[in-house]
Amino acid sequence: MNKPMKNMMIATAVLAVAGSATASIWSGAALDDDWDNAGNWDVAPTAWSGEVVTLDTVGAIVNKAAGNDAPGLGDINVVNGALNVSGHIGGGMMRVGQGAGNSGAVTVVSGDGSFGGWKSLQLWGASIGEAGTGSFVNNGGTALMGVSGAWFVLGGTGTMNLNGGYTTIDVDATGATFILDGVIDLAGGALAIKGDVLSEAGGWILAQKLTSYGQTADASDFTEKFAFDFDTTNTGYTTITAVPEPATLGMVALMGGGILWIRKRLLI
Repeated sequence: MNKPMKNMMIATAVLAVAGSATASIWSGAALDDDWDNAGNWDVAPTAWSGEVVTLDTVGAIVNKAAGNDAPGLGDINVVNGALNVSGHIGGGMMRVGQGAGNSGAVTVVSGDGSFGGWKSLQLWGASIGEAGTGSFVNNGGTALMGVSGAWFVLGGTGTMNLNGGYTTIDVDATGATFILDGVIDLAGGALAIKGDVLSEAGGWILAQKLTSYGQTADASDFTEKFAFDFDTTNTGYTTITAVPEPATLGMVALMGGGILWIRKRLLI
């Protein structure tokens, strides 16, 4: 995990977990960063049984349910409900909407960076819509996913919506993969992928895996709905943006621009 990644901030991310019931707030009062220590909670969660959990501390939280900074020590299995995160979750595998009949969502709702310290969502890998229904939405926040394993947007029920804010996904391990088998909708955001992947991007657009403000494109109009380049907007990156219809230009100005970085390093 590199230092620039740790300097990124998010104010609040919303992760859907199993059900929605009482609220559990992480205080870190026991000063041991132990997820399993009830002294760190006002009301301790019970094995992801349905609480809405809020992590409202600044700094590293060793979240045993999600894993810690050593990749792969734990998973976040996102099913139904909500987990509001304004702290740090490191490592682990996040699965959003895993399993038939399950649904989940990860939503970044704010990210003004006005507080001290740093806050981030950092994961080893992620899948969205794995047999179930999953989504990732950025509505104006800043989220960081330092992915060293794999990032997947899977299936017809796996979606990612960039409506604003700043989302970074860093795929940097040998053998790491990025699979787009769901839908990424660009609506005020940008998609930047390490390397020259113009042909792959064209394939995603024509296969309706990339949409522009919810609209699909075909060979006759994709240049009107998308703008893309390699090594121009961002050195070393293929950058894809959606071209808004005139009626949506005001909305884009209000929401601000979002960007999704997928840094594919050492992919062999």
